Amino acid sequence: RRYDAVICALPSHESARLLRASLPALGAMLGRIEHQGTAIASFAFDAGQMKQEVNGMGFVVPKIAGNSILAGSFSSLKYAHRAPEGKLLLRIFAGGAGSPHMVEMPEAELLPLLQAEMSNILHIEGAPLFSVVAYWPRTMPQYHVGHRDLVGAIEEAVATEPTLGLAGNAFHGVGIPNCAQSGRLAAENLLVDTVAPAGTSR
Repeated sequence: RRYDAVICALPSHESARLLRASLPALGAMLGRIEHQGTAIASFAFDAGQMKQEVNGMGFVVPKIAGNSILAGSFSSLKYAHRAPEGKLLLRIFAGGAGSPHMVEMPEAELLPLLQAEMSNILHIEGAPLFSVVAYWPRTMPQYHVGHRDLVGAIEEAVATEPTLGLAGNAFHGVGIPNCAQSGRLAAENLLVDTVAPAGTSR
């Protein structure tokens, strides 16, 4: 099948792999954006097991704390349908650039480690009702010094390709709103290039 335009909404290293043969300069730039992995563990408890009052939707652990946990999210407080009444669902994030080995750590080792550190932070007593971990290798872009300049060069290269767009978390933010915005802008730019009459400015 033939298409009027294509948007690559992939980790930048995957877009690089797809584009390297046809657009080698663009592919090389995309490949320069480093990605690290994340392990996300979910734990369920009875609400009464947490002895600390919760006044937010999550927490971040600073590197200076020497903790394996990067951050945590109180999923059942953010979204009430995530757990039955009286239950608490937590998501714990680990890995990243500081601890890349944790993305390859077996579940039988990782879950007890994260549970112990989480229970210490949040004053949780007893074992979880259940726990599970999901591994996401090479999904978190690292915005190193010079990232804005690199993204600017990538966008200039893409602007010369009227049937190609890029979207995703590798460019202007890793959050869901950032990704949605990048997809919307990529679609709008392609609609201008593929639908607008000849001579119409981009």
